[in-house]
Amino acid sequence: MSCSFDPKQIRVALLAGGKSGERSISLASGEGAKEALLEAGFPVTVFDPANKEDLLALIQGDFDVAFLALHGKYGEDGTIQGFLETIGLPYIGPGVWSSATSIDKPKTKLCYERAGIPTPRSMMLDSHHIDIDAIIAEVGSHCVVKAATEGSALGVYLCEGAEEIADAIDRGNSLLAEAEKKFHFILPAGIMPGIRGRVHRCRIGQRGPVRSPCYQNCSFPRVLRF
Repeated sequence: MSCSFDPKQIRVALLAGGKSGERSISLASGEGAKEALLEAGFPVTVFDPANKEDLLALIQGDFDVAFLALHGKYGEDGTIQGFLETIGLPYIGPGVWSSATSIDKPKTKLCYERAGIPTPRSMMLDSHHIDIDAIIAEVGSHCVVKAATEGSALGVYLCEGAEEIADAIDRGNSLLAEAEKKFHFILPAGIMPGIRGRVHRCRIGQRGPVRSPCYQNCSFPRVLRF
């Protein structure tokens, strides 16, 4: 299906930066998105939701759509989506409920399970109650430690054995403690078995099938540090 419109008539508010631990990645994504949108002919104004002045300018501005280049909390968790819904500005990507659910890994896994989609077993823990033996008994010694409510690649540790699990939890707690001060990270973390697999990404259209190639992500190093 082809669309006929003049890009020059579509005023785009590009949101990048924000307060999450992935702020620097978001700013880089925003630069790339800005270049692409300008090249396509769209007039673009960039806003950083971390700045109150930018939020006020966004409310008072006259835009047709918000392009979200935000990552992690406040950008992918339904917060900015709810704000845009409130001020009546259309935006790209999923809505409030979908965003809030998908950023929360335990809730996402629960949705998978209720829909009959296979997903690895997992457990939750917080900094106040950590039992390495219980973790190994529940999910095994080869597992993944991950912040439960942040972006997909922030604070991920692939572990083998009790020593690496304990080290990953210590690293994660250090990261979270610092992030709570700067980026409002939220405990607890999640642990699940380490399962080798391939990640594929495909575009899904809301108005019927979309012809778009799927692509496979590159493999990551054993321990991811962001």
